[in-house]
This record gives sequence, C-alpha cells and structure tokens, in this order.
Amino acid sequence: MDDTLPMTKPPAHYSRSFWHTPLTESPYRRIFHSVLRGGRARLEPMYHLESWVHPGHDLILSFAGTGVVRIGQQTFALRAGELAWINYNRPHWQVRWPSRSGPWEYLFIRVDSEQLDLIAEVLKVETNPIFALPKPRAAVNILRRMFTLMRDRPLSLDAALHASVTALIALLFEARQAAAASLNRPELPESAGAAHFEQLLNTMRSELHRQWKVSDLARLRRMSVPHFYRRFAEATGTTPMGWLRRERITRAKQRLVETNDRIGEIAANVGYADPLYFSRHFRKLVGMGPRAYRKSERVRSAGRATADP
Repeated sequence: MDDTLPMTKPPAHYSRSFWHTPLTESPYRRIFHSVLRGGRARLEPMYHLESWVHPGHDLILSFAGTGVVRIGQQTFALRAGELAWINYNRPHWQVRWPSRSGPWEYLFIRVDSEQLDLIAEVLKVETNPIFALPKPRAAVNILRRMFTLMRDRPLSLDAALHASVTALIALLFEARQAAAASLNRPELPESAGAAHFEQLLNTMRSELHRQWKVSDLARLRRMSVPHFYRRFAEATGTTPMGWLRRERITRAKQRLVETNDRIGEIAANVGYADPLYFSRHFRKLVGMGPRAYRKSERVRSAGRATADP
C-alpha cells in the first residue's frame, strides 16, 4: 500500500478509503467484528468535513497534528497518538476539523459487531471516548494491515479483519489500564505510571508464596488501602486478592503438569498453607480438583505425543 501523500500542494481534504461488505450469514455475523470501511485522511486548517453517519462504531486514530470531532453537542480534541471510539446509536451528522496550528492526518475504521456494544460499555466509551495509546505505532500498524487486507481481499478476509480489530481492542484495554495505573501519580506520563504498576504485579507474581495483604500492596504503591483497592480494580478488572488467586492457580496448573511434586508442596509453593483450602480454590476456578487436573492434562499430553507423526 502506498502510504505517502501527493508531493504537490495538498488539497484542503485528502482521503483514501477502503470498503468491505462482510459476510452476514450465520454464524459469521455472531462471531466476527465486521469492518465496513477504513482509510486515511488529511484535513488542512479551516477545512471542515461533515458526514451523515449510520449506527455503528467509528474508531479514529490521530496520526499527525491535532483534530476535533463533534458528535451532537459534544466536542472532543484528538492529539497525535490518541484514538476516539465513537459509538453511534442512531444516524446523525458528524463533523471533523483540524486545529488552526496545522493540518490533521488520521486513520479510521468503521466496525459493526454484536460484541462491540458490550466491549464499549466495559471500556466506558460513552463517558470517555478518548484513548491515549501507550503504543500508538502498534495501532497504526494494525490499521494499515486492515487497509491492505481490504485492498488485496484474501479468501480469509473476514477472519483476518476480525483478528486485527481484536488486536486493536487489546491496545485500548492496555490504554485504559495504563491510565488507571497512573492516576495516583499525575506528574508521570501514563506509560510511566503503567510501568510502575506492572512492577508491583511482577513482584506479586515472583513471590506467590508470600502471604500478601492488601495493606502490604497499598504500602508499596504509597496509597491508602481504599484508594489502592479502587485503582487496582480499575487497572486489572478484579480485586487484588482475586488477581493473586488466579496467578497462584495458574502457577499451580503448570507445576501439576510439568513436575511430580506433591499437591501439598505445590500448594505451599504458591501461597496456600492449607492444601484443602488450595484444592477448594482450585476446583472453584478450574472446575475440577488438582489431582483430576493433573491426570487429565497428562493424558491429553500423552495422546498428542503419540498422535504426532
């Protein structure tokens, strides 16, 4: 795909779009994020772009410069590296324009999906549609890949577009978590706040045997317990003890399959002094006890090994 703009003096509005009519037959409609349109646009100062928008999801990534998007009575500024997720519940006019300081370039896709309404709700798109991306270059690459797919139209187009949308959504979750992690230290950029929070999670993960308390974790983050509890839930989607419990069970799964250690020894290694308490938690999260899990996974592994040529 030729990603360069014309070498001559650019017009007030430059745009290159790619279109797609996705599969609507069941089950494709239920399992795929369907990309309807995508492309790149450039707006010169004082130029407004107005369009009639149908219900759906528009994701607009500011590529260079600063632009403004107005939806109804709401106006959102988009700086380079930020993405706007606009969920339209009904048809209406959308207006976009650049700041007065210079031209604005952006990438965009329009997506239709039964799952996106729920994802938008989880990400609180209605109240905060702007995402400050910690990895804007990764988002740019994902969108460009979508454009290439829509241009070349491979046989697996719908599935490939779905995978790209899913990868982009993962970056948006990362952006929300990074923003939540940095709220207690506003002097740091979001990426630095996220790194500080990741360091805490890595510490917890490396010391699963330790009898952690929420007060210990809050102290490491230099926060009060209620404030830490709230920020942890915003960044991870769960409570501190809920996160720690899942990490412990995940480590236990690995050791059950890869070692011959006794269950009591594994329980102690991942932070459970009582093997019965460990077994209860394991069964609740996995659906079977640790002995049954070890047996079933080892049988599966043996079956796969003998089936290979």
